Amino acid sequence: MNGDIDQDRFDQLRYTEIKHGRICMLAFLGQITTRGGLHLPGSINNAGDSFDSFPNGVAALFGPDSIPTAGLVQIIAFVGFLEIGFMKDVPGTGNEFVGDFRNGSLDFGWDTFDEETK
Repeated sequence: MNGDIDQDRFDQLRYTEIKHGRICMLAFLGQITTRGGLHLPGSINNAGDSFDSFPNGVAALFGPDSIPTAGLVQIIAFVGFLEIGFMKDVPGTGNEFVGDFRNGSLDFGWDTFDEETK
C-alpha cells in the first residue's frame, strides 16, 4: 500500500499509529470503568445532572438521554486542545523513544530506571 515511501514518512506513520493506539487504549479503559459503575462525582452541568445519569457507549452520544450538544462540543474542543498543544513528539525535550509524549514534563519514575530496566 505504501511501498514507495521514505524514512520520514514511515516515521510519521509509526508516530500516528502509536498515538492513536494509546488513545484507543484510554477509551477502552474509560468504557470499562464507567460500565463497572465508577463515575466522576458531582454534576456534569449547571442543571445538576450527575455523571452517572447519562448512559454508556454510543447511547451517550445519540438518543433521548444523550449528553447535550454543548457538552459534546466541550469534549471535542478539549481533545483538540490536547492534540494541538500537548500531544506532540517534540525533539530535544528528553524523548527517549518514538511515542514518548512526556516532553520532559511528566515522569512516573521512568527516568530513575537504569538502562537495563528500561
